[in-house]
Amino acid sequence: MSFEAAKEIERAGFGLRSRNEGWSEHRLIGKLMGDPYLDYQAVVKEYCDGVFENAGATMIEFFDLLYAGRSDILSLEERQPIKHPKGMTTADIYINHYPAEKLARLEQLLQQAEKKADSDRARGWLRLTRDHFDFTTLVTKMVTAHRVFQKDGNPENWRELKRRVDLFDDFREKIISYEKTYTNRWFPGYDHFCNWMTGDAKHESTVYYKPWELRKPKVLKKGTRGMAIGYGGGFGYSFIKEPLTLDFSEVQD
Repeated sequence: MSFEAAKEIERAGFGLRSRNEGWSEHRLIGKLMGDPYLDYQAVVKEYCDGVFENAGATMIEFFDLLYAGRSDILSLEERQPIKHPKGMTTADIYINHYPAEKLARLEQLLQQAEKKADSDRARGWLRLTRDHFDFTTLVTKMVTAHRVFQKDGNPENWRELKRRVDLFDDFREKIISYEKTYTNRWFPGYDHFCNWMTGDAKHESTVYYKPWELRKPKVLKKGTRGMAIGYGGGFGYSFIKEPLTLDFSEVQD
C-alpha cells in the first residue's frame, strides 16, 4: 500500500473518529489490509449507511466537510506521527480549522441527517455525533470570543465571553452527568472524553490512566466551573486554560 493511500486512510478514518473513538478507522484499515485494492470511499459509505441508515449520504458529506483542510493544520509525514506547527495551541487549531461559515454548514448537514433518521439505531448514533459536534462548536466559539476580548476588553465583549464560557460549562456538566446505562450502549470512549473535559491541564499520568467512574464523584463534588480542559505535560499536549479559568465574578466597567 502506497504512502498516499495511507494518507487517505488517515483522512477517512479521522473523518469518523469523532463519534466512536477510532473504531471505524480500525475497521477501514482492517478492510484495506485484507484487500489493499478496495475503494476506501466505498468502505466508508458502507460504514455510514450501516450506522446512520437513511442519513448515511448526508453524514458522508458532513464528515468530508468536517475534515476538509485538516492536513493544512495537522500533517502526517512518512514514518512520523501526526504533528502540528510548533507554538500552535489547541485554541489556535479550533479557530483555524472551524471558521464560522464551516460550522454553520456543518450544523445544517447534521440537522438534515437528524431529520432523515427514522430508527432508534440511527438516532442513537446521531445523538453521539451531535454531542461531539456541539462540543467542537462551543469550544470554537468560546476561544474565538476570548480572542475578541483580548483585542478589545470592553464590557460588552466581557459579557459575551462569559456567556460563551457558561454555555460550554453547561454542556460539560450535561455530558459528565450521563447515566452509565446510556453511555455503555451509545457512547464509546465516554470515559476518556470525560477525563479530557475535566483534565484541568494536569499531566496525563494523573488523569488519563484513571477510570472516569473513580474520578467522577470527586469531580462532581468540586464542580467544573473554572476548570481547564485537556492534559498538560509539555509540547504536543492538548489543553485550554483561559478563558475557562478566568474569574467572571469580577465586574468589567
